[in-house]
Amino acid sequence: MKRLLSLLALVIVFILLTTATGCAHYSGGPWMGRVIDSKTKEPIEGAVVLAVWENDYAAGPGGRGTALVDASEALTDKEGNFKIAAQSFVGMLPDSKIYGPLFTIYKPGYECFKYGEDGEVTGPTSWHVYPKGWKGRFEKPDAIVELIKANTKESRLKSLHDAEFETGVVGVPRSTIPNLMKLINDENIHFGFQPYK
Repeated sequence: MKRLLSLLALVIVFILLTTATGCAHYSGGPWMGRVIDSKTKEPIEGAVVLAVWENDYAAGPGGRGTALVDASEALTDKEGNFKIAAQSFVGMLPDSKIYGPLFTIYKPGYECFKYGEDGEVTGPTSWHVYPKGWKGRFEKPDAIVELIKANTKESRLKSLHDAEFETGVVGVPRSTIPNLMKLINDENIHFGFQPYK
């Protein structure tokens, strides 16, 4: 019996050490910036700024998995300004890391802006982000994103697809992003597609 209790205690200590030391901790923000039209330099009111945090974790022998941690959205005001509150998370999965925020900025009629954890900006707006040295810029008040007009049906549809991606593959629950869903539905209706429910 003593041997069984010793073995059980050893197993419990092993589990605690392997899970506690591998937990992900994250704290950051707030994030803010200004969204303007790339040609006119006028502020864009009513654009949705979506911030997403993901947990990358060990998913078995040699594999990794990704899970949504949280998402937060903000609408730009009359001056094109937005602010997303500071966040703090603790991941409970072993050998994990929390990434984010990953940003998507969407406004029908403009090309969708994407900004990744590593400072990578994807899409045609990559040359229209100021100031230079973009990594971490949303934590400073001088961040400006210039959105490019989507002048063709194809570019508007691509932008719509990019915005819809956030609610599909990434798995952000639609109930947590009502502003983005409204803009996506407005654009779907514009093109004669069924809106999401």
